[in-house]
Amino acid sequence: MRFAVLICGFFFVACGDDAPAPANEGPVYCMAQEDCPSGFGCDSWTGLCVCASSGVCPEAQICNPYSGQCEVQEGRCASDTACAPSEFCGSDGSCSPRRSLCEPCESSNQCGGTKDLCLPGGACGSDCSEDEDACPIGSVCWPFENASQCVPALGDCSVPPRCRAETDCPPGNRCVDGGCQASCANDNDCAAQWRCVDSLCHPPAACEDDSFCSHGTICQAGRCLPGCADNSNCPLGETCQAGRCQQGCDSHADCPLDRACQAGSCVDEICMGNQCSLACQVDLFCGPGRHCDTRRGMCRDGLPGGLCVACNQMIAGQCGNGLCLGIPTRLACTGDRDCPEGGQYCDQAYGCFRDRECPGGQTCVGADINQNLAGQCSGGACSNFRCVTPCDAGSGGCPVGFACEEIRRAGGGSVIGDYCQPEDGQHCP
Repeated sequence: MRFAVLICGFFFVACGDDAPAPANEGPVYCMAQEDCPSGFGCDSWTGLCVCASSGVCPEAQICNPYSGQCEVQEGRCASDTACAPSEFCGSDGSCSPRRSLCEPCESSNQCGGTKDLCLPGGACGSDCSEDEDACPIGSVCWPFENASQCVPALGDCSVPPRCRAETDCPPGNRCVDGGCQASCANDNDCAAQWRCVDSLCHPPAACEDDSFCSHGTICQAGRCLPGCADNSNCPLGETCQAGRCQQGCDSHADCPLDRACQAGSCVDEICMGNQCSLACQVDLFCGPGRHCDTRRGMCRDGLPGGLCVACNQMIAGQCGNGLCLGIPTRLACTGDRDCPEGGQYCDQAYGCFRDRECPGGQTCVGADINQNLAGQCSGGACSNFRCVTPCDAGSGGCPVGFACEEIRRAGGGSVIGDYCQPEDGQHCP
């Protein structure tokens, strides 16, 4: 017992669990575990207190696994503080240079500055919290935790950060302004959250609110990232579902102007029963002589307001509050090709009261003169009857090629009103 006490007294260490780490004077002898300082173990073969790791050693010392003693070794370390500011203490107990952007890492202390992070994927970033433009060519500033970091522009450290020609970049990339940039056909060709613009992948733009972001993205953490709050955040042809833009529509306004919404999808043709017509939201996509029925989202014959819609002068109300004007030629027809040019068409249901009002060889069927009910000619007849719509002679308001003119009763009688009519030399399509 006296031996152990002398040993403890000689080395100025207390025996027991609360003893501090031994100094450099030499090994500490022991007979049992309680004779060793905390973090040390008693080696029964040698009778010495041995270290288990460098963490129990004094600053600038490491645990020698062969001797079990804390020792000072040149270039060796137990923590980063034992290394120069430009170095970190590696798991092998040696000081190594801190790593720069894109170099591999296991923890942030291995990377360059105090705010540089070891990013997901095991590569060093570079702090750009104070200046988003501080990143080198080929990298962009991206928010991570509490410190924004420069990251490779393509999200891939294997891509060279700089280039002078296309040959310096991997396949599928182009050299743009000295940096390799991925080419694309659509967003699916780019990294997650990137957008395909002008055939090149672009990182999300910086933003303050949703107004800074393009369709299909909203402002999140200072970046325009895929997502939506309502349909207005989505491109035409998509709706906002569970925070993401998905193909579909709730109304015509959710579709491109040359398409319309039917059964939750943007279609280029609207069908009602067995009749189909081009879909539309504006007259532009309906072609000459047609207009867009914006309520139904489909193209219909005639110009806006019903102007130039084919009509039968024998049937009241076909033109709404307009008039059915024209001259019947009484030429028999089976299709428009049988009629003269100049706006005439084949009226398959040509109204009549008497046989003489029908083309040659046809009879008037179903007419009731006493009840003032018109019948129909037994076959088609060419006609240029078209609807004319009311207008204001002072302000006009007629489409191009039409003029607001007075309409008089047959035979030059009293004025009926002002209506849009084809200008001189023009006719309804």
